[in-house]
Formats: sequence, structure tokens, C-alpha cells
Amino acid sequence: MKRLISALAAVFLISAPAFALSEEHYLALKTFPGFAAADEKLTKAYNEAEKVMDKSEFEALRKSQSDWIAEQRDVSAEKFIQEDWYPVVDAYTRVTLERAESILARLREIQNLAVDDVENVDEIDGEYAISESELYMDLSLISRAELLFEAAFSGRGSVMVLYGHFKPGDNTMTFNCDNGDYGEQAVLTFQDSDTVSVKVNDAFKDNSFDPDGTYKRNNQ
Repeated sequence: MKRLISALAAVFLISAPAFALSEEHYLALKTFPGFAAADEKLTKAYNEAEKVMDKSEFEALRKSQSDWIAEQRDVSAEKFIQEDWYPVVDAYTRVTLERAESILARLREIQNLAVDDVENVDEIDGEYAISESELYMDLSLISRAELLFEAAFSGRGSVMVLYGHFKPGDNTMTFNCDNGDYGEQAVLTFQDSDTVSVKVNDAFKDNSFDPDGTYKRNNQ
């Protein structure tokens, strides 16, 4: 499975035009479980908005969604690709999740749904590194309501981007495989506010890139 995904990624990276997502490449992206899940989430949020928003607000959303697909999606993805070295698939997964969350946030406002306030959750954001190693990890909060985080591991010429949910009760962050074939992709366990241990499923490791280890927050 991993080899198939890697092969598809290589084909996509070679054939994709520079930051312009054609219908052909959109369909290619949908063969990747992570992007497919993000795209489905956005579709559901948009469909729910049509039911919840009044006519004028939904028409405004319809226009902004068209603009986002036509221009803004590619611009945002390009930033992640150029500045943060994201693979194409991960960049488009990230911007699609962010777009879905922006719509869901507005729907919660309309429906007056309270968002759980987990103490110190925002303090998890930051850069962590393994001492005396080239490996580092950036954690960022994508959705407070779902406690959805992105973990981007970088080093030794490789990048691995995962999305998972924080469990405040046991101080862990669990990243699950979208298709369920391999179980948990990764588990991050916070030993304290500045130290986190990482364990990634062997099925998702590259021969030259193993992000397992104990990371310390970079406070500089």
C-alpha cells in the first residue's frame, strides 16, 4: 500500500502543473486517503451551510467558494510547497482542511454551538526537535472544536505530514490511518509541556526517514 501511494505521489509531482490544480490532478489527489477525507469534510460543510445559512449569506459563500477553488486554493498550497517544503498532496490536504474548518466555524456561530475550551491547548503549538539531530517537528492547531492538529516532521531531506486529534485526558495525540488498514499511524505522548515522545507505525516509515524519538520544544 505504501509503495503504491509513493508511486502515485511521484507521478503526481512530475505531471502536475505549477500550482494550478486541474480536474485531472484533483482526481489524482482523491486517490490519496488523507486528501479524500479532507475533501469530503469540506463537501459536507458546504452542503450543511446551504441548509443553515440564509439565502444571501449562502450566495456569498458560494461565490467565495468558487473564488477559492479557482485561485486561492492554489496560492495557499503554493505557499506551503515553496516555503515549508510540503509535498503537493500534503499541501492541498492542509488548505482543504483549513477551508472546511472556516466554514464549520461560521456554522457553529449561526447555531450557537459552544466549542470546548481545553486548558492550555494553544500552548501545544510550536517547533520541537531531537537533541543533536537534524529532525524537527512543527505542531499546529487546525481546529479547536475537534482538537485537530497537524504534525509536520522534517529532516534529512524528507518531510512527513500527519493529522491527528489530541486527547487531553491522557496527554496523547493520535494519528489514525484514513483507510483503517494499518491502525494508528502515530502516537505522540506529552511527557510535560515541553517534551513529547513520538512513535510512528513502521508501515509509514521511509527507509531513510524515521521520526521516532523524544522531542524537546525549541523555545528560541
